[in-house]
Amino acid sequence: MRRRTFARIGYLSPGDSAARTYRIEAFRQGLKELGYIEGKNIIIEYRLAKGRWERLSELARELVHLDVDIIFAQGGPATEAAKNATQIIPIVTSSSDPVGSGVVASLAQPGGNITGLTNLTSELVGKRLELLKEVIPQLSHVAVLWTPGHPAVGAWREAEVAARSLGVQLQAAEVRDRDDLAPAFAAIKRERAQALIMLRGPIVNDLTKRIVNLAAESRLPAIYDDQRFAQLGGLMSYGVNLADLDRRAAPYIDKILKGAKPANLPIKQPTEFQLVINLRTAKAFGNRITENLHQAYSGLEKKVEDRTRELAFANERLKELDRMKSDFVSHVSHELRTPLTAIQGAVDLVLREVAGPLTEKQIHYLNRVRSNTQHLAGLINDLLDLSKIESGRIEVKSSRVSLSGLVHEVVEGLRPVAAEKSIALEAVLREPSILVWADRDKINQVLTNLIGNAIKFTPVQGRITVSASKNGEESVQVSVSDNGPGVSADEKDKIFAKFYQIAEVNGENSKGTGLGLAIAKALVELHGGKIWVESEEGRGSTFSFILPVSAPVTSGLV
Repeated sequence: MRRRTFARIGYLSPGDSAARTYRIEAFRQGLKELGYIEGKNIIIEYRLAKGRWERLSELARELVHLDVDIIFAQGGPATEAAKNATQIIPIVTSSSDPVGSGVVASLAQPGGNITGLTNLTSELVGKRLELLKEVIPQLSHVAVLWTPGHPAVGAWREAEVAARSLGVQLQAAEVRDRDDLAPAFAAIKRERAQALIMLRGPIVNDLTKRIVNLAAESRLPAIYDDQRFAQLGGLMSYGVNLADLDRRAAPYIDKILKGAKPANLPIKQPTEFQLVINLRTAKAFGNRITENLHQAYSGLEKKVEDRTRELAFANERLKELDRMKSDFVSHVSHELRTPLTAIQGAVDLVLREVAGPLTEKQIHYLNRVRSNTQHLAGLINDLLDLSKIESGRIEVKSSRVSLSGLVHEVVEGLRPVAAEKSIALEAVLREPSILVWADRDKINQVLTNLIGNAIKFTPVQGRITVSASKNGEESVQVSVSDNGPGVSADEKDKIFAKFYQIAEVNGENSKGTGLGLAIAKALVELHGGKIWVESEEGRGSTFSFILPVSAPVTSGLV
């Protein structure tokens, strides 16, 4: 395992260094508080796209080629670019909605190689509109300054929902380039908007001072998500302290450098939101707005305090219920396993006619009992595995594993099952000497599940191919392909969910626990990999997953 006397951290942002100096400094300060000093025991490789989203993918690949230990990705687009560039290097995100954008499985169990913090900026758009309405009770027309496209689409939907409930009409003021800003404000003035709200995006985020000045010139009361705008003269802001959020990414980096896996580090949501009002700007708009702002501030302060208390209680209760659920499932599964094993043993003894000869009818019913007990045993084992994964009690013991040997072992073990349906099952390995860094037993379980599913779904005299090949220098891709009925587009989104089962297989009901693919996904992500399906109805399916070639880097820092 490679050890370094320093850590190399990649810093990936859609903005530019001049506009984001305060956030870069906050990030450095967070690291400094934990003993990481730039130039002494850490190197930070900065890659900023300067508002050009399309460059993020290229910049992320540069960081991967530099062999950084960790990538800090600022914002949703940067996080997605980093994820597409590597499934191995740990990524710490500071973004709006990592679950909704699909970069992590859940906040509690991110899986894969991503963890970090979320800023909830899109979710708070409705509250910002509500604040504008409180400050300007007669408000009916609000301009929305935004850049269409991901990630602002979710925020725009939130704004539309809030506007309908508040009886407010929205005017879209689009900024696709820095030169669009002045024309956008000219259009806002023509349409006689009464106030302005800004949706976060890589272009508008870094035009802070220009936006504040144009809003002042247009005499537009405006609300923003970042207190930086209010500090520079904007009327008010409501949201998370984004610079502090970047500072709080440092503990994640520290834990990962010391051996923690991103998949096991829950993504934190903010619990503190700040309403910042620029009183000098408020006075410029007149006494009425100043009075309304004071009232809004007082009311919001109480609401936030009450809501924070409720959320904290609900969060602890959910954690307790989740622990109780996992403990209950584990306990019941263990209690069922012993008598079930006794029943299986007794049925086998009777079928071997140890207790005397059997009639054909008795043999028929006993075989049904044995089949059902085997199914129940599989369900119990899956429930125990899932309980261990969800509670963090499962241990991944990784070492160098010969992938070709493991694939051939699983294929040969399942060949008799495939032969019962006259299915041709073959392994195609372009490089027979491929090694991966994995827990052999866990990947055996993943392969067994994927190939077993393929056998179940593939028609008689069908074909299944298991292939493996290098996916760049740092990972290996394994695929299981069949010529079965395929998976519909709707089912592809659900197929890895717990207890989800496809209704029919070749005209018959599918037997199974509905947990196999959920467990396979969790096991792959515990290795820092990812799993997915490619399929078309009537044209078969290919399930693929990626594993790292080598062990994660240990920096050697303490």
